[in-house]
Amino acid sequence: MKILLWNVEWATQRSQRGKEISRIFREVSPDIACITEGYLPFWEEEGNVISSVEDYGYKITEGRRKVILVSSSEWEDVDNVGNTVLPSGRYCFGRTHGYNIHGVCIPWERAHVSTGKKDRKAWEDHQLYLDGMKPLIKDAKEKTIILGDYNQRIPRTRIPITVYEKLLDAFSTNLTISTTGMIEELNEQAIDHLAHTQDIQIKSIIPIAKTIGSLTLSDHFGLVIEI
Repeated sequence: MKILLWNVEWATQRSQRGKEISRIFREVSPDIACITEGYLPFWEEEGNVISSVEDYGYKITEGRRKVILVSSSEWEDVDNVGNTVLPSGRYCFGRTHGYNIHGVCIPWERAHVSTGKKDRKAWEDHQLYLDGMKPLIKDAKEKTIILGDYNQRIPRTRIPITVYEKLLDAFSTNLTISTTGMIEELNEQAIDHLAHTQDIQIKSIIPIAKTIGSLTLSDHFGLVIEI
């Protein structure tokens, strides 16, 4: 099973980088993909799609979704709310290929601090999201994957220790985060991650660079993960 994980920084279909991202996606041909910060119409052309709700607390732009899940097979048991604790518009769940897939986009450090609702302190929305995630995944059954933009490097670098420990605590029960440490080919740590139950084994992790020649594809590098 091949999984693609990528924050594409709102790439549009007609842009040069969007066309290149689409070419790479089709070349990789993943069974499952988690696209964060994407345009829904773009990815509806690439497979069977489910997504988070459009309202993530900022001005709504038509087609934008914080989480888009793409599968080569049909989706079942879709949920894009999770619970009332989770900040809206950043979560999507579905079952495909026999796997339970949680797509996440955990808020960055300054979400709703000086922009958006302007009602948060630094890391507050991030930690609130982790509070909402913990009950959704603490009793994760077999064949469960949680993937997306975690907005933290593991192990931590400059992030407050309390925020880092809250992330580890949320994923502490029967889950392994397999995208920790340096991605050797890039000598860089990821902030987009994949966690999974113990019955799943990771065969390989291959990065997709942020740039091709002079063209910047995204401010995140992608990951192709074979399980």
